[in-house]
Amino acid sequence: MGLFQELKRRNVIKVTIAYIIVAWLLLQISDTLVPALYLPDWFQSAIVVLLILGFPIAALFAWAFEMTPEGIKHERDVDRSQSITDHTGRKIDYFIITALLIILGYFIWESRFKQERALPEEVVLVGEAEGVEAGDAEATVGKSIAVLPFVNMTNDPGQEYFSDGVSEELLNVLAKYPGLRVAARTSSFQFKGQSPDIREIAEKLNVNHVLEGSVRRSGTRIRITAQLIETESGFHLWSETFDREQDDIFAIQDEISAAIGAALEIHLELDSGISAPTVSEAASSAAFESYLRGRQLINLRGRQNLEDAVVHLQKALEYDVNYAPAHAQLAIAIVMLNNTSGGYGDLTMEEVERRAGAHIEKAFELDKNLPEAYAARAIYSLVILDFDEVIENANSALALNPSYIDVINWSYIAYGGAGKYVEATRALEHLIEVDPMSVAGRTNLAPDLAISGNVEAAHAMAEGILAQNPSVSYITHGMISLEAEGKPAEALGWFLQALVLDRGASFSNDYSSRIFGILDLLPEAMQLREDTRHWAYRNLRMWPELIADNQQRLEKDPLNPVSKMYLADALHLSGEVEQAQVLYEELLAEREGKLIVDQTLESTIPSARAAFGRLKTGETEGTAALVDLLIKDQQQASLADRRDGQYYRIEAILKMLEGYESLALLNIEAAINAGHRDRSMFAEPAFTIIRNTEKFQALEAELATILIEERGKALQMICFNNPVVSSWQPQPETCAGVVAAL
Repeated sequence: MGLFQELKRRNVIKVTIAYIIVAWLLLQISDTLVPALYLPDWFQSAIVVLLILGFPIAALFAWAFEMTPEGIKHERDVDRSQSITDHTGRKIDYFIITALLIILGYFIWESRFKQERALPEEVVLVGEAEGVEAGDAEATVGKSIAVLPFVNMTNDPGQEYFSDGVSEELLNVLAKYPGLRVAARTSSFQFKGQSPDIREIAEKLNVNHVLEGSVRRSGTRIRITAQLIETESGFHLWSETFDREQDDIFAIQDEISAAIGAALEIHLELDSGISAPTVSEAASSAAFESYLRGRQLINLRGRQNLEDAVVHLQKALEYDVNYAPAHAQLAIAIVMLNNTSGGYGDLTMEEVERRAGAHIEKAFELDKNLPEAYAARAIYSLVILDFDEVIENANSALALNPSYIDVINWSYIAYGGAGKYVEATRALEHLIEVDPMSVAGRTNLAPDLAISGNVEAAHAMAEGILAQNPSVSYITHGMISLEAEGKPAEALGWFLQALVLDRGASFSNDYSSRIFGILDLLPEAMQLREDTRHWAYRNLRMWPELIADNQQRLEKDPLNPVSKMYLADALHLSGEVEQAQVLYEELLAEREGKLIVDQTLESTIPSARAAFGRLKTGETEGTAALVDLLIKDQQQASLADRRDGQYYRIEAILKMLEGYESLALLNIEAAINAGHRDRSMFAEPAFTIIRNTEKFQALEAELATILIEERGKALQMICFNNPVVSSWQPQPETCAGVVAAL
């Protein structure tokens, strides 16, 4: 018998075939598990080596030994007449056929079923929110991905910014693929440090694919492992490990995004006619690292974080003066440090323009297709109240990066400021669709829910923000309690908790000052930032102090339209209507005939005061034009279900301008019923001729009674149940003589 026939008789050939099949299957399994479990690269190499070493051993075993009914015996000890090698061979045949069927099934599933799978019913058709035809929306809904924060495998928590930065860069690059919906950073990064089931992530983020990975740094070497997972099945479409020098970081990111794009192009039929998007390269890894540090700090917000972000971004530009993203992000950080309500610092508008303007222009000069450059111009336009410019630049940024959540949020604010409340609602809905875990989106949506009557759901939404950003969660609770429920004492408890987390933030200072004024607690308002005390002065009707404070603000910041508006409001409320009107007319001219908007109060009430000022000064034609604009704005607000206390206060002024005194009184009452607790409402010059009526005085007394009760609640809280006792204490005179309630 020849050698081949003997190999065949002893099943050596069949064992060899079976071994190769099993080895291939083991390699496929390890290719999935190694990156999924973040095992070292040598683990898979070790498996390959063991399989190679095992091959001759398996073949030798099949040659030298035989399976018998009594067990394994040496081949020379088996009587040929008793041999069952044919029976054993048939078993091996069945095993090989079964294994081949498994492999065939895998390839069929991979090539066909993956493209024909049914889409989850709960997936949101984002395309519809953007005006895409229904058929197109259905075609693109499954083409979605979330980029989870890559795990920092370096033994240094301080390197977290780098792994986060790599993840965010990949997210931004993937967002440039036409037809691919990319979950926003806020939602994707919600899962940082967790190990949720992939299907859970898919359900929460409405995506069909997830990109996850890890980053390890050792000296000048970087190892990035990435894997693309189809969430419905958990199947890994693609995975790879990149082991390169640090300076190759941009090439690695381009390779990863191109590989993912290729995988998605096959499985989701993405547009194959485009070149793979690439990252914006810096001249050195040092510039890129400083940029990543700065951008991470911007994402965290807060005054100190933003000031530190400026330092890191300036350092990035020292390494590479022509790095466009660093210019744009530096401009954004500087603008955010402005001294208006909602800003995080104390920069005047002149300082903002001088310091940020040059970086915005440089970013455009270097890269006309940079989303961050349009974003920087949008947020700058927002703080100078040029809402149309915000919307234009926001749309340009979103055309380049549809998942740019900050920009969607700024466009939402701008639509509201422009009186386009329906568009604002759509922008907010789109924001929540793209970024279900968005802090900004839920912070804006929660008060709207409360104003429309769903207070419980609003507070639940505010509570849901707590794990992501405690300060913003407390502020959101506070806005609901104050604006929708009319509970300033309860709101104070929330704002104090936010205040102690970031003493320099103007937003929590502004709100705390307003409440201290509402509750006649001036000593507490004086503890806060100087530039927020005007809110207390206004609510306490301390007109000389209010005027002096706002004159000083305008002198320090003459280019800031908000400073001019607040001084005009102070003069108007104090009775200096003609002086105030000069400033209002300047603001109206700057707004080119559009309404003046108080962004802090989300109200057009300065325009209502300007309309009364025109009437008082005899400009009847100008009054009618402004009243017409205000009526249209109120109609739009009503259609969008934004009827809060400020809405009814404006309605009351409009009714006075139209000569309907009884209707004005009804709207003042409606404002109080809607939770409006601003004492200055009864000082509006438009109400002068009804001030001595019985109804007006009864309404003023009603509000006073409510505020006396709220003041008592607030004193009990801060004097005996202070929620931030270790970080903030009331002034001694505030609690003098206050007795604890039984």
